[in-house]
Parts: sequence; C-alpha cells; structure tokens
Amino acid sequence: MKRFQKNDAGIAATEFALVMPVIIIIFLSVYELSFRFQLSDELERYAFQLSDITSRFDELTDSDIKEFHDVSEYLLPSVDLKNGNISFILVSIGYKKDHTPVLLWKRSAGSAKLDFDIKAAEGLAEPGQSVIVAVVRIQANTLLSVFGDTKMTKTVISYSKPRTTRAIAINGDLTDVGKEVTGYEHD
Repeated sequence: MKRFQKNDAGIAATEFALVMPVIIIIFLSVYELSFRFQLSDELERYAFQLSDITSRFDELTDSDIKEFHDVSEYLLPSVDLKNGNISFILVSIGYKKDHTPVLLWKRSAGSAKLDFDIKAAEGLAEPGQSVIVAVVRIQANTLLSVFGDTKMTKTVISYSKPRTTRAIAINGDLTDVGKEVTGYEHD
C-alpha cells in the first residue's frame, strides 16, 4: 500500500494517458457535429432567402440568376465557396385548370447539374398562379472524418409564391420551355 502512495504521480500520469485520447475524440466529434449542424442551418436559410428574393421580382434575367450565385459567399460566411461547391436551380412552376403543375422556366447556376421533378409541387397553388422552387446543393469539406468521409453533400428545397405578380417572367416572357403554356401568355 505504501508503494502506491509513493507512485501517485505515476498513477495520475497513466490515467491521463488512458483518458486523454477519449477526451480528444469527444472534443473533435462535438466540433465536427457543430460544423455539420451550422452548415445545414445556413444552407436552409440560404435556400429560403434565394426563393424569397426571387419571388419578389416581376421579371428576372439570366444575369440576375448569375448575381444570385455570386453573392452566395456573403450569405454562407462559414463555408469556403472558392471551389465552386454551391449550385442551385430556380424553377418556375405554373398550374393548369385541372391543378396539374406545368414547367414555365428553369435556370441553374454552379457546377452541379440539378433537376427538380415538378410533380413534387402538386397542390401548392391555384390554376393560373405559380410557385418558385429553389433547389440548392452544397459540397463542403469537413475538417475531420469522425462521422464518415470528409466530403459532405447536402441538398435543400425551398418554395415561395410570387409576391407582386401571378408568375415571374424570365428574360421578358413568362415561359421559355419551347412551347406556349395556356394561361401563361405574356401579359
């Protein structure tokens, strides 16, 4: 027993050596998890802001869509966007008299090729009205790989109705899908 009392420092050092790796793993796990939650939160906010700001326009142009992409780095401050790792697609969906959705126009920005199935927008508006859909995808690198790969891909969808008009025009027309959509001729 006296020998143990003389070696308290050695016992404490051994305990520290055994416990420290566990403490480090817990700390790094919490750090990575908080990064993933923050990225998810910011991306959802960005998708909402993108669909909301788009819904406030009467008419958009292709250069407006490019500007929306260019300001991404200011709306997602905690994410390194220098590698072109954020992409989005804006889709304008109208509704026929039988309430089925019809594509009015879509525009994308970024490196990933995104698409949206307009059937997912069924029932969101009345015939003659429209909905703006923003699908945003980000590919970010986490600092650690505690929860899998260091590459994280997240996709968020946000819906908004136009605020000042029933349908938002793109480059001067309500549709640009290669055919005229009944009920959405240019006003």
